[in-house]
Amino acid sequence: LQAAARLVPQYHPNSDYPAIVQDINLVVPEPVQWDQIAATVRAQGGELLEEVSYKQTYRTEKLAAAQKKKVLFQVSLRSSHETLTQEQARESHGRMLSACQQQFGAELG
Repeated sequence: LQAAARLVPQYHPNSDYPAIVQDINLVVPEPVQWDQIAATVRAQGGELLEEVSYKQTYRTEKLAAAQKKKVLFQVSLRSSHETLTQEQARESHGRMLSACQQQFGAELG
């Protein structure tokens, strides 16, 4: 495992432009795991996606009856060459959400 790990710190220049941070709360089937969601979001986030971080999983009686759960996570979007517009953030968010809907049957929570 250590041989496959990248243990050398990687340099990433800081952007002069601010990030747009969004919380996303998805309702997904119970068997869907966080790493599956994160991989899908990363694949669809494009060059603007800076970070994806897990926050919390919610389970309620109503969701349990439907064999579902809510997964809350946060995405950080940033450009290295311009200030992002809300439209750019919406487009990126839309791609991530659409992919989660297609792959997992996710809904916004």
